[in-house]
Amino acid sequence: MKSMMNLLLSAFSEFPNNDTGGANKIIYQILRGIDYSKYSVDYLSKNLFKNFTKPEDLNSQINSSLSTKKKLGRFMFYNFSFYRNIVLSSWYFSKNLKATNRFYENLRLDKEYDVLHAHDTRSMYYLKKIKDKKKILTIHSDGSIVNTLQNYLGDSSISKDIMNKYLLYENESLKIADVITFPSQAARDLFLEEKAEIGIDLNKIKVVYNGIDTQFIDNINVDENFKKKYFLPEDFDVIIFNAASHISIKNIDIVIDTVYHLKKKYNIRALLLNAGSGPNTTKLLTKIRSLNLNSQVRFLGRVPSIEIIKLLKSADILISAAERVVFDMIILEALMAGSVIIASNRGGNSEAIIDGVNGYLVDELNGERFADAIMCIDRNVSSNARKSALRFDLLKMVLGFENLYTN
Repeated sequence: MKSMMNLLLSAFSEFPNNDTGGANKIIYQILRGIDYSKYSVDYLSKNLFKNFTKPEDLNSQINSSLSTKKKLGRFMFYNFSFYRNIVLSSWYFSKNLKATNRFYENLRLDKEYDVLHAHDTRSMYYLKKIKDKKKILTIHSDGSIVNTLQNYLGDSSISKDIMNKYLLYENESLKIADVITFPSQAARDLFLEEKAEIGIDLNKIKVVYNGIDTQFIDNINVDENFKKKYFLPEDFDVIIFNAASHISIKNIDIVIDTVYHLKKKYNIRALLLNAGSGPNTTKLLTKIRSLNLNSQVRFLGRVPSIEIIKLLKSADILISAAERVVFDMIILEALMAGSVIIASNRGGNSEAIIDGVNGYLVDELNGERFADAIMCIDRNVSSNARKSALRFDLLKMVLGFENLYTN
């Protein structure tokens, strides 16, 4: 009798990483929480093919397996805008698609897998040649891949041909998947609304909520060296934290307006810290200057996950004004950090936050309404937030996926 189940986790590109978002962050969490006495786990993407045997030292396991070329490319992407513009160009997308096609066409998998768990519709499409195995597809986006790419790439032009190919891959993967999971009911509804024309079998759909390592977050402390690194002064009335990419649907302009209205309407001097970057950065900086908020808004760029938690614990409030919310990890992390959360009443936020109990939900998305909400907060919600975060513990998410692997 077979003692272990062979599991393949896949993403389109990159590698498991707790410092990113979406598919590879969730795969990283699965690798931390899965029972290695029951599963032999492999990870596959265009950039990494690796077997994992233990949850300890994941970062060193992954880094030692990455090519020097990949490490250099990643460093260039996050530190040099000219290189980032090349990578996000239509030419590069076309080149990358052809290279990925060649990679999967030439791929030979010697191991007999019991379950294929793809975290991207494109990687599921490429695994279709593996027949007669259970195929699970988890969708982390806020709708079709075409809309998601357009949201994140801003004004970058992606050729219609590439988009049509990605759409073809997406539609095909939805057909071949035995089970399709979403990280929230809102994510499911957003996706199904956009894909209504292809008639997805609703019996295949399950919701497995995202999970966080609650114990790890609870044990993170903020020291004086960290405060000095991020220059967290004490002469502000309130410190607001926001973690979001600089793209339109994240509504960072509304968070900036919140700082302005706190100053104008309530004579409250707030400091806004944003962890993120993206195509709208220049436009947002122009807005900050026009409102004379240069000394009150800081863009921190890309911040490691452990420092995100420390910033949550250092700030007074987390604000998220995003639209088309799937089930943001930052909301779950903020709950466990005991943050006072003020978030848009959109998508998955209402599945994690009960208004006035463990946080606050804002219906009308403008800076004045968020400023008004800040003036009405009850800090007792902080203790409720931490208790409610336990519903989304990492092991509950992993158990939800393990049940799908075995049943």
